[in-house]
Amino acid sequence: MSFAGDGIRLSVVIPAFNAGSALAEQLESLATQTFPEPFEVVIADNGSTDNTRQICEQFRPRLHTLVVLDATGERGPAFARNTGIAAAKSDVILTLDQDDLAAPDYVERMAKALEDHNWVAGRLDYLRLNPTWALPFGELLQSESIQTYMAHLPAAATCVMGFHRSLWEKVGGFDNRMRLGDDIDFCWRAIAAGEEIHFEPAAVVHYRLRHTIRARYRQGLGYGESRAEIVARYHPPRPPGAVSNVRQPSALTRLIKNALREPRRTAMSTAGLIGGKLGERRANQARAAVERS
Repeated sequence: MSFAGDGIRLSVVIPAFNAGSALAEQLESLATQTFPEPFEVVIADNGSTDNTRQICEQFRPRLHTLVVLDATGERGPAFARNTGIAAAKSDVILTLDQDDLAAPDYVERMAKALEDHNWVAGRLDYLRLNPTWALPFGELLQSESIQTYMAHLPAAATCVMGFHRSLWEKVGGFDNRMRLGDDIDFCWRAIAAGEEIHFEPAAVVHYRLRHTIRARYRQGLGYGESRAEIVARYHPPRPPGAVSNVRQPSALTRLIKNALREPRRTAMSTAGLIGGKLGERRANQARAAVERS
């Protein structure tokens, strides 16, 4: 693994927008890593109006190299992430999100894996930062393996990903036009370019879910719109037997049982589901209008 000119082993890039106190927890996790070699943390500020930059300054004495960039050219995490990667000193990149928490040995585990692989994804843990009632029903993504998204190709989350700069350059970076789903798009373009992603279960990021119905609904809207964009771009096959949940008696029965047993958790999951369906519908209607014009 190559070193940057000043001895930096790797660069951790975090896109940030009004990160608030959650970013302080993430930076604390990076300031207490077991990794013994120098690494830099690049915060790509996408136009924060809160105390994000002040929080960063508090950690400057505790991190070997902390860089805070102005990434306000376009709104969205993909643009901020690309800005941070372009400015990073190392050719070995880890990408994290502002509101999660890297395990103490995360950087060390990822650095080791990237000695043998060009592209690595770690494991997501949902239990540390989330109460049980906030957990969705069903499978927790990337908690045991990298999921095959929409029955098409594997896709890993950018909040727990690492790669060499050559891969990022090869695929042209993340798509700035995508507010959500840019990780799926990035993964599928990289796979199409002949790259293979390695899953490293020992490299753990503690993932923070949305803890209010309103936030889960809004996130669902974004996911639904990004799903429609992915379908339009790649035309993935429809999963076998996939039908609407409301037309599937077994799924409706499970929803009713869950609501009686865990009403708060059911409400959270349902809010995300409804938001996702509406977001997908909104995106499809907008695309149809453009095609008709």
